[in-house]
Amino acid sequence: MVLLNQVGVRFYDYPTINHGDGVISVLQENKSIGFNRFSVGVEYYLNDKMAVTLEGFFGSTLKQKDFWEDKTSSVGLTLGVTTALF
Repeated sequence: MVLLNQVGVRFYDYPTINHGDGVISVLQENKSIGFNRFSVGVEYYLNDKMAVTLEGFFGSTLKQKDFWEDKTSSVGLTLGVTTALF
């Protein structure tokens, strides 16, 4: 079983649309926001170097901004395969 807490920065583009005099312009602003993700997962090893993983997670932004005006949170489930390269 794996427990993981990750704090980091999410980078994104935020569009701003301006219009006037029959002209519409879209400006993309590069922005960032703090993010926290807590995960709980399990790994099942198929052999010495390869495992199947199943992980549930809960994530939330650290402040209200742009798309996340209500401090939006997210939940999800991931299924993966991990292996050694060498």
